[in-house]
Amino acid sequence: MDGELGCRCGARFELSHGVPRFEVHEEADSRVWPWQRRANDDQWLLDQLAPLSTRDLVDAAIVELGAGAGERIAALASYGVRTAVALEPTADVDRAFRATRHLHNVHVVQGNLERPPLARVFDFAFSIGALAARPEPKLVFDSLIALTPDGGRIAAWLPSRENNEWLIRLLDPMRLFVTSKISPKRLVWLSLAPALLLRGTAWAYRVKPLANLLPFGAALAPMSGRSLTSFHRSVYHQLTHRKLHFPTRDEVERWLANNRLLHATIDWHNNTAWRVGALTSDSVRLTETLKEGA
Repeated sequence: MDGELGCRCGARFELSHGVPRFEVHEEADSRVWPWQRRANDDQWLLDQLAPLSTRDLVDAAIVELGAGAGERIAALASYGVRTAVALEPTADVDRAFRATRHLHNVHVVQGNLERPPLARVFDFAFSIGALAARPEPKLVFDSLIALTPDGGRIAAWLPSRENNEWLIRLLDPMRLFVTSKISPKRLVWLSLAPALLLRGTAWAYRVKPLANLLPFGAALAPMSGRSLTSFHRSVYHQLTHRKLHFPTRDEVERWLANNRLLHATIDWHNNTAWRVGALTSDSVRLTETLKEGA
């Protein structure tokens, strides 16, 4: 639980409260939702990582960059994952450790997302939302690639500039000058009212013919079945940061212009966010083909 990690190069790193700590310079991140994820939100998480399926997680080594309070890595670890590593740069790793301590296959590490202190050994590396909150999101995306050897898979989910221009113009000044300066506990309650309004509005989109006529139907119709807690969490996250990065499709395509990536895909998630995925080699499919032939 407490001690020190030593490297043959002479470097020393603190191990405290069960968490190895590398390059620690950041305070707790106010974006972290104060309550744990509910089980019925797991499908929303899997949708964000599509076309990844739970079968891809069986006996896999996975890593999440920007793990927050550990709720996502804990959910995925229950699908037969061999080893799961949650990397978080802020002091919120302590919450992640407490949330996952009972899971034998989850390990929590505090370190820099742009220069992860991890080896290139993971079958699957992913990040949900964290890229949008970092000063240089492309560097975090590059870290996903750096952690997966040939045969690995990467995935990222982040809000898009397309279809969110109105939200950016409305929320950026509010985040910068107002909500980012409010304490997280107070902001939880202040964000409840707009979450209730959004949840109530989404109910109208449950009727498909009506959703096709209403504005933002492509975005709100798939969200209409989500819980109030899920809406509350989304509004809270939108308001906590001083600045969020909403990349265009062209920008994401430039991130994918990497020689090691194959079968790269960019697709919409509810017409408001990008789901990005790629393989680092054809060796996975080749191995599956050989197994089927045998």
